[in-house]
Formats: sequence, C-alpha cells, structure tokens
Amino acid sequence: IQSSTAESILFGHEKGAFTGADKQQKGLFEEANGGVVYFDEIANMRLEIQAKLLRAIQEKEILRLGSTRPIQLDFRVIGATNQNLESLVSEGSFKDDLLQRLNVLPIMIPPLRERIEDLPELCAHFLKKMQMGHMEISPAAMTILQSYPWPGNIRELANVLSYTATLLEGETIEASDLPDKLRKGNGAIPNQSGKKTPGFYEIVADFEKKLLVNEIDASNGNLSRLAQKLGMDRSHLYSKMKEYGIERSKR
Repeated sequence: IQSSTAESILFGHEKGAFTGADKQQKGLFEEANGGVVYFDEIANMRLEIQAKLLRAIQEKEILRLGSTRPIQLDFRVIGATNQNLESLVSEGSFKDDLLQRLNVLPIMIPPLRERIEDLPELCAHFLKKMQMGHMEISPAAMTILQSYPWPGNIRELANVLSYTATLLEGETIEASDLPDKLRKGNGAIPNQSGKKTPGFYEIVADFEKKLLVNEIDASNGNLSRLAQKLGMDRSHLYSKMKEYGIERSKR
C-alpha cells in the first residue's frame, strides 16, 4: 500500500488533496475519537507512516492529507505483532521513539503450541463464530489438533476448522476429516472390509482416556494430587476430562 493511501486511510484527506479526492474524508483516527485504534502487524508499517503515527500519539492530534489545520482527538492505540520490535529498531526498520510510545503496557501472548490446553475452548469459539456451534470434535481428532505445533497460531486453527467444518457431512469432526498436514499419514485407514481401523492418534486417544479413568478412580477424585502425579497442569487435566467426558470419581 502506498504511503499517501495509508496516510489518507489513517488521517483522512481534504477535497482535492490528490487525484480522485472529490470530497472531504475522515480517517480512522477521527472515526475512533474517544475510543481505540488497533494496528495488526504494526511491524510492517512503513517508516514514513511510523513518523506520522508517532506525532499523532504524542500530540493527540492529526492532520488530514492536504490540510494544515490540526484536529485534536482523544484515542488510545493498541499494536500487535509477532516480530521482535527491539531487533527491528536495531535494524533500522522500526522507529525507537514509536516503540517507546507503544511499549507502555506490553502484553506477551504465548503461541498456541505453548497453551494447548486452551484449544478445546478456542475450537468451540471458532465453530460458534462460523454458525457451526452444534458441531463436535471427537477425542481422537482433538488429540491430533493438540499434537500439531500450529506455526500459524490462531489464524491457522481458524482456517483448519473452517475448511474441515465446511466439507463435513455429519456433525462430528473425526480424525480422518482433518487435513493431511495435521494427520501426517497416521489417521484412520480403511481395511479390506471397508471399515476404518484405528489409526495412531485414535489408539493414543483411547489409551489416554483409559489411563485417566483408572488414575482418577485410584486417586479417589483428588485431581490436584493426580495432576501433580501425572506432571500436568490442573487446568490441562480438567480439559482432558471434559474432552473425554470423564466425571470425577464420587468415591
């Protein structure tokens, strides 16, 4: 995107500011007055736009393209990125002053592979958002989803669910319904009778469920002690129990 176009989108423009500007137009900052402006992948912003953004944040005012009259505004800015901005500053591709202005309250969100216990809830959220909240994910399929490293993070998860749910004929996502890149050739394989024999992940899921049932019963329902014994977070244990439909022992 050209700098002039980006500047017009962010700060607006006056009539006649450039060819095709046949009327005055407000920018995103004016539209967000009293609210928040969110920048996704802010590290990709051009240096000349970074300079104008820095001025807007510092002065709390903007200039429409083609105008010399500043407009006072009240807004907050949130920027998101998956890159190391300090490294980009060292390389000269991100302004240090802008980083300091943005770095007032940094929030580090771990990649999906490091918070895999959130995956069942995230899947339910995305399916509901796609108007497919009635769909379920089998334990075997969930095991595959939780075993995948998700290099594309949340966006990749949303795309996988959209692809799978769109092609699904039933209401339960099975392991065999997931893309090949997730199953890596270890999904259920049809045998000579035409029926699917359990694949690697189905066997793992079945073993995991039986293990949890036995261990929960042996622990008399003391999930805190059991989580410590198994070397897993208690929240992860709860997620697994919910995933497999396991109830706490009543003994």
